[in-house]
Amino acid sequence: MELPLSGLTNYLILGRNNMKVLMESWKRFITETTDPPKLQLYLSKYPKAKEQKIRDLLAAALNKYASTALNQVKEGYLGNYSSFARFIKSIKGLESETDASLKQNWQQYVKAASSGLDDVPVVTFYDKIEDIPEDYIERKVGAFYDVEAKTIFVNPFIYFVTRFNARGLINDLREEYIHAAQSFIKQALKMPIAHMQTKAAKGLDIFLSQEESGLSLKHYNYLTDPLEFHAKVLRLKFNLARQQPNMFDASGQLTRDGLLKLIDLPTGPEIFKVLDPQKVDKILEFLNRVTMAPKTIEIAKL
Repeated sequence: MELPLSGLTNYLILGRNNMKVLMESWKRFITETTDPPKLQLYLSKYPKAKEQKIRDLLAAALNKYASTALNQVKEGYLGNYSSFARFIKSIKGLESETDASLKQNWQQYVKAASSGLDDVPVVTFYDKIEDIPEDYIERKVGAFYDVEAKTIFVNPFIYFVTRFNARGLINDLREEYIHAAQSFIKQALKMPIAHMQTKAAKGLDIFLSQEESGLSLKHYNYLTDPLEFHAKVLRLKFNLARQQPNMFDASGQLTRDGLLKLIDLPTGPEIFKVLDPQKVDKILEFLNRVTMAPKTIEIAKL
């Protein structure tokens, strides 16, 4: 059967159109099926991650603020000998430790912590998506330190909604660098400083029980985990020294009035969710035992 010229033309046009639709469908299919499942999940939650320009901007911001956070940790966490000495001397049996001995231990402590910090890469979730636990994507975790990979992973889209939350990113990066420092200290010196400090808190009996806190068991265990608790205590002192210096006395210790204001805040620091508000004096003793505000350090303002 022969088609008229006009009919053949229409047939070919229709065929080309059908083929175009088919090819476009195939492209979508290939794109959707070749992306790893975790990447598909991530892109479904953060579609802007598909845009190279956005990724480049966030990568530049991440590099800048990672450098800021690292320098602050070196200065504030690894530059605070007086807090280290006071905490060690508060441990039973070490009250008479000499200054010379403490300084020698402090030098080893700082060396162990700082030796690897400069080499800790800061990587975005989407660049190493297969290394990211799926529930971290679901729970919208902003950043975490992987001890095995010795890497800080960051989801930059957590800090980018209507505007970029640089302060939140720096706070989280600082906490993850402290986790990295803890890991290096524990490996090199067998000194689990985070566990020692959490043991001191338990000795003062300042923790609420899980039932009293009203938190889920998972959330309670997370906040009372020695590594998390230690890092969040230091994060608190960093932030207060920069944002609320009037809460400290001339020696750099948190005042009782300052602590009461923190406890009374409806959306205060996360660690207060597991601390007993009826034990103000013991909480104050603990906070001022483990770390002083870095009064002599110039902490960069955002």
